[in-house]
Amino acid sequence: MEQMDISSHLDAVENKLKELIENTEKRPELKNIKEQFRIIDQSIRQLRKQGLSVPPEMINIRDNFIAEIEKYSMPIENLQKAYNKALDIVVELGRICRHSPRKDLYLKAKERRGSETGVDTLSKLLVEILKKMGGSGHEKYIFKKFEENFQEKMTKADMESPKGRTPRWQTNLKRARKKLITEGVLTTESKGRKWTLASI
Repeated sequence: MEQMDISSHLDAVENKLKELIENTEKRPELKNIKEQFRIIDQSIRQLRKQGLSVPPEMINIRDNFIAEIEKYSMPIENLQKAYNKALDIVVELGRICRHSPRKDLYLKAKERRGSETGVDTLSKLLVEILKKMGGSGHEKYIFKKFEENFQEKMTKADMESPKGRTPRWQTNLKRARKKLITEGVLTTESKGRKWTLASI
């Protein structure tokens, strides 16, 4: 098989992966659907707990939400199988090309980390957000305001969630908070969920 044929197949895999990513947690529709499902499911459980009959309409709505969630979600086992297969392919290609996948992956990760927004920049943006919020705010609300104001400035690396569901920019924003606490810009109480400027 020619090299061009392999590349076109890899392009197809990459496109499929992008499609899967769009159909997971990053889709706002799915988050909304899950939240609505949680509310109606909780209502159904409470009615049953109190010995009351559950209207069929509520059951239908809940079932529709389940169907929507399943449509957007892919079982983790399928993704794990694909991941393991991709690793096997990378190892085999590395052997053929006389490359070390471990070293190449390390360099790739290092290059990607280099494209993150730096802690110093995040610190300045965090102070700016807190000033707009009157000098203080809850962590969850700060994340929301930060995303609203600076999403366009974030890099692809900032938006990634390498260790689960937390985007890298949120992890780095917490590092920026820690730095600002050490510098005395934020109060020591800002180690908790409420972040506060030491002086406005």
